[in-house]
Amino acid sequence: MCFTRSATSVSRRRRNLSPSSPAKVAAVLDLDKPTERDTQDFLRRACSGRWPMWRLFGMRRHDQSLYVAVEWLRMKRAERYSLVELALDQMALRWRDYPTVAAARAALAALDSKQRQTSTPAAPALVEGVAP
Repeated sequence: MCFTRSATSVSRRRRNLSPSSPAKVAAVLDLDKPTERDTQDFLRRACSGRWPMWRLFGMRRHDQSLYVAVEWLRMKRAERYSLVELALDQMALRWRDYPTVAAARAALAALDSKQRQTSTPAAPALVEGVAP
């Protein structure tokens, strides 16, 4: 029997599973609260799996709302990018459409700067650090 190498070879190199820089935590949820746990489960299902509904570009928490900048993947829409507000005290969401991902990210950044301007020293700030 004669074996020849294929013109297209498959690399047997293993991918480095530990990233060189850890991800930043954009929002902290209290998973002891049922609605915050349900929101985390919904967000995970919406952004992953075989046919995700959204591609996530950023997220911030502001009081009892979680804001996420997303691209709608499975819908034919004129404006595919949105800033989605997920309520953390009830099962609800609402969104505002934007023409580009840059516009959606700018709206998310504007919310972040608004939060810094109106926050008091006693109010918890956005926590950033190393993800587990």
